Amino acid sequence: MCVNPFTLYYTSPSQGLSNGVFNVEMKMTQTGPKLIEINARMGGFYIRDWVKRLYGIDMMKCALMCSCGIRPYVPTIPPTEFIMGVMLIPSEHKHVMLDNVTRMVLDDMQSRGEVILTMLESEEELKHPYDKTEYEEPYANVAVRAHTVEEARRKLLAVCKKLSIETSDYKVSEFIKFF
Repeated sequence: MCVNPFTLYYTSPSQGLSNGVFNVEMKMTQTGPKLIEINARMGGFYIRDWVKRLYGIDMMKCALMCSCGIRPYVPTIPPTEFIMGVMLIPSEHKHVMLDNVTRMVLDDMQSRGEVILTMLESEEELKHPYDKTEYEEPYANVAVRAHTVEEARRKLLAVCKKLSIETSDYKVSEFIKFF
């Protein structure tokens, strides 16, 4: 299971990177986190929004400041909540956006603050015929907020079952059991 717990703003020159925003990907093992890669870019998809919500840091603003030679102030404030989400892929989850009843349930959950929905593609794009490839690009992310990791895991699994996101080929319960 890959995790992306943070993005570095400054790193040691011994790693060949300096003054910028870097995406760090790690794999959690029994002996602790193991580095997979460091990229000289911001994390994609929903990462900017989650970091801003959890830590109050706008990574885009920090990246722009770094590019102008201004060192951004990055406070080290521990988050007061956890966010856990799952990507939606067209071959398994088109129904979440295209089925009227499921979409109404999702919209209601979002309006009550029960889920965070991040669209990566338009709903219109989902209506076109889809060729499944070896690696499928996600079209959305559905996430939950909680005060503990255990609570986030429980809430996310409940949402995934309610919206039929967990399927026999997309076992959300298997993905999140490592958190």
